[in-house]
Amino acid sequence: MKKIIGSLLLIGFLLVQNSFVFAQDKELSGTVILSGAWAIYPTAVAWGEAFQKLHPKVKIDVSAGGAGKGAADAIAGLVGYWYGFA
Repeated sequence: MKKIIGSLLLIGFLLVQNSFVFAQDKELSGTVILSGAWAIYPTAVAWGEAFQKLHPKVKIDVSAGGAGKGAADAIAGLVGYWYGFA
């Protein structure tokens, strides 16, 4: 289960990152909220910090709480991304 949650977190992050590619000439802004297992948490935090250095107006909120937390948060609509262009 932890591997599945970790994989979903990675896929979600990559999808969010790729969704911003088409707007490279504009300033990105918005919020990305990630949730998942403790195993992937340090990596997700590092990716979030690196992304924020490139796009300082994007807020990335990463949380962890066990193998089922990411899936439960996704089902409840507590994770996702919202963006805009300046």
